[in-house]
Amino acid sequence: MTSEKKEIKLVSNIKYGGPYQQELIESQRTGTCIFCKSTFQSQVLCEYKGWILLRNTFPAMDSQGGHAQFHFLAVPKKHSKSLWLNSRGLAAASHLFTWARNTYEFEGGAIFQRVGSPKFSGMTVCHPHVHLVVPRLDANGDSIPVYMAVG
Repeated sequence: MTSEKKEIKLVSNIKYGGPYQQELIESQRTGTCIFCKSTFQSQVLCEYKGWILLRNTFPAMDSQGGHAQFHFLAVPKKHSKSLWLNSRGLAAASHLFTWARNTYEFEGGAIFQRVGSPKFSGMTVCHPHVHLVVPRLDANGDSIPVYMAVG
């Protein structure tokens, strides 16, 4: 991934605070996609057919105010203006998520992707990517719900 300047349209859709919001604002200010920054190269867990797997540095929050046990992102290395994935992209993401499941030994979770216009999807990073979110378990062994906003 290169750190070339991209057309970034984020701030009007930022609904989060703290470091994540600051990262997005900086991305907009510099015109650099956060997934295209070279700093992400050190965080790559696995790579497959032009896609990389990352641990989300800003994992989804759960209903108890904690974070998901795991929150992975499958991201194409090449920036695209299209926010819709084709079957090759979905197959690559699936391969990376299978690697994550086998490596981190979790029993389940949810795969989530926002597509299309950020106005409708709630997407804050306009670079195609797919989430794999694994919830934490409470003291009884039940999953603690994690919510991902749409819109």
